[in-house]
Amino acid sequence: MAIRIENIFGSFELRRPVRPGEDSAVSFNLPDRALEQALRQAVDWHPGAAWDLIDQLGEFSPRIVAAPELMVGVLVEALRWGRLVLAGEGNSESDDPADRSWAAYDTFVALFGREFLVGMRAHRLVSRESAIEIRRGADYDVVPAAEAQAIVTNSVKTSRKPMAAPKLELLTKSIVDLRAPAGQLGFVLLRAPSVQASRRLSSEEAITPEKLKKLAAKQWIEVEIVDEDGLPYPMDFEMRLPGGEVRTGCIEDSIFKLDGILPGDCQLLIESNNDAERWRR
Repeated sequence: MAIRIENIFGSFELRRPVRPGEDSAVSFNLPDRALEQALRQAVDWHPGAAWDLIDQLGEFSPRIVAAPELMVGVLVEALRWGRLVLAGEGNSESDDPADRSWAAYDTFVALFGREFLVGMRAHRLVSRESAIEIRRGADYDVVPAAEAQAIVTNSVKTSRKPMAAPKLELLTKSIVDLRAPAGQLGFVLLRAPSVQASRRLSSEEAITPEKLKKLAAKQWIEVEIVDEDGLPYPMDFEMRLPGGEVRTGCIEDSIFKLDGILPGDCQLLIESNNDAERWRR
């Protein structure tokens, strides 16, 4: 498994050494800001391959794979100690079907994001091993393989986001059920549970004309964050709303929207390059 890295010196593949003592094809001194930025871009565009490399290093955990900056930190440390190398392109460890499946998966995630909507419900396509870890900390349903294959295929074919037919076919063939044998390469589609039916409102909770006026006065805000190349820039955010309410979350696909907020000033805090940057609106 290898990740393609682009920097000022050219294109390289980040991978495990294939022989003892193998050195990187390019010299660098850590910390190297340009290299870290190249790694961050690679993690954003090829999360599946990055997860696989981190798993090979024995560093896989839900906390790390949910935070791109932590993933970059693991990869940088592995480079520092020679557990990973930057090799010349085309010099990768192998070109087996697993690599091609991960490449197809990375293409899908780059096009649709780590989470995408189908029928107003959030879906996540993840590796089988990741699915087990994710479901321990979050309430997701597992979509049966046949249905998941149809959802992924339909999502690609009904969108304007191009994905080569051979890659799509390879990806759908790699979608399995969660009960697939341990160690078998495959991807699982997770679906956020549907919202439960609302209970009957008490007299105190009923919508009165006065409450309706307050609801009508509420507004919404939409924020888009991209990098200098106009690409999506996933990161954690904290939004301080009028009235003291604070909402937090993760920007997955560069855009997020908050509804039902009171008029007034909002303060957005995001984590970018380890510095807190603030905007007011």
